[in-house]
Amino acid sequence: MLREKIVKLAAHRLKVAESEVELGHSRAAVRGDPSRQVTFGELADVAYYSPQQLPAGMSPNLEATARFNSPNPIHWANATHACTCEVDTATGKVTLLRYIVSEDVGPMINPAIVEGQIAGGTVQGIGGALLENLVYDDDGNPLATTFVDYLLPTATEVPLIEYGHVEIPGPGPGGYKGVGEGGPSDRCQQ
Repeated sequence: MLREKIVKLAAHRLKVAESEVELGHSRAAVRGDPSRQVTFGELADVAYYSPQQLPAGMSPNLEATARFNSPNPIHWANATHACTCEVDTATGKVTLLRYIVSEDVGPMINPAIVEGQIAGGTVQGIGGALLENLVYDDDGNPLATTFVDYLLPTATEVPLIEYGHVEIPGPGPGGYKGVGEGGPSDRCQQ
């Protein structure tokens, strides 16, 4: 859908048939004559800022919307978390020394974002297990309602997180799965 819009606009700008346009390296070029090209940035400028230069009937954007209805809409992301810790038996204080996470998120598009999501979930889980004092009354209302009772982890409570990635494609488009939700589980409850 989006590819077709880019090809249509590029063909119009390069004055060639759509079948003569090839895409690659953030550019649209005439097949067999790479000197005749236009960048995706230039195409976006036309699409959004010069709609009068668009082919007839083309909407002024480079956007596409699609929906995938999976026969099995749940694509589980599997994870394993392991930590080494010290426990002060006199005070009960837990100090995490090493933390290793391996999550199967399917193919990773951006590993830095994947690791950021995993780190966020992991730190949230550590907070829930060790600091947040999550206690509820008989009606299910939280009793820890201030930051005096509800402590959040800081960099001093969380060791450097080590990652081991597994990329087994799921059944959906691109094989992608969820990421970051493995953290807030009960893996290190007291």
